[in-house]
Amino acid sequence: MHHYTDCGLETVWLTNGYRCEKHAVRIQIEIEDKPALHQVLAKLLINRRNLLSCHEIHFLRREMSMSVHELASVMGVQSEVIERWERGETGLPRVADVSLRALFVGSRLEESEPELYLHILSETECRQSSETLFLTYADNGWCQSFLRDSC
Repeated sequence: MHHYTDCGLETVWLTNGYRCEKHAVRIQIEIEDKPALHQVLAKLLINRRNLLSCHEIHFLRREMSMSVHELASVMGVQSEVIERWERGETGLPRVADVSLRALFVGSRLEESEPELYLHILSETECRQSSETLFLTYADNGWCQSFLRDSC
């Protein structure tokens, strides 16, 4: 299993879908289809009921290819507010959490079902968690795994 931290998230483990390659004195990890992996991670994050963590906020912003200033402008807050959320200095208000998820869904997940996501967003609980995410790479791409289950 590989602890995948290149995306900025601390709770992602890959059960497969990666290769270890030795180069002189270091080992390089090659990940299969990183864009698809990041899309699956984003879907998992926006579908969870807990408030987004500072690392998850940063991950989603980067996946939308937005600067801190751009996200702040869209969300109607100052850049410093986004920076404090991403550093974990201040908690993410529930309304901002819901807004960020909706912004991501609207900008990146064309195949999403708006009614489903609005329901999920309205059910978001007001607590954070550091739920560990396990992902497996199969013929049909990346999917969440539960160690014993396969895709």
